[in-house]
Amino acid sequence: MELGSFYIVTKNYHSFKETIEFYKNILEEEPYLYNEARWVEFKKFKLSVYCEEYDQKLIHEAENIDKHFNKAYLDNFGKEGSLKNNAIIINLYCENLNHEYKRLKKLGIKVSEFMRVHTTNLYWYFNAYDPNGNVIEITGNYNEEDQTKP
Repeated sequence: MELGSFYIVTKNYHSFKETIEFYKNILEEEPYLYNEARWVEFKKFKLSVYCEEYDQKLIHEAENIDKHFNKAYLDNFGKEGSLKNNAIIINLYCENLNHEYKRLKKLGIKVSEFMRVHTTNLYWYFNAYDPNGNVIEITGNYNEEDQTKP
């Protein structure tokens, strides 16, 4: 097996568009695949964004619903926990952590302070938060001498 993609679930079209812009900025990449207002994919990280509202609208408005979804999907759609996974953190590596921190702050992306962990090795990171509240941990080479730290 190999990774197909990670995907972020958004509830509505507004959040979908906001989430796409967030990941375009953080990954510095345009999505390579668009599927109407339901799905986009980024190559760099095998990351996709899915809009739940698209399926909800199709389920309620489509004449031949079985053409789009099978019974198992329809029975599961919208059930609590059907599209939730609260135990995953996306971890991204960059060469210059200080530079990346400044870049994201300049874009208006919410970020935490720098954090340091030293168990088996020294590890610096900060968190960024996407429009859906997902945590993106960003790590890399950190310069303690850089005066731009928070």
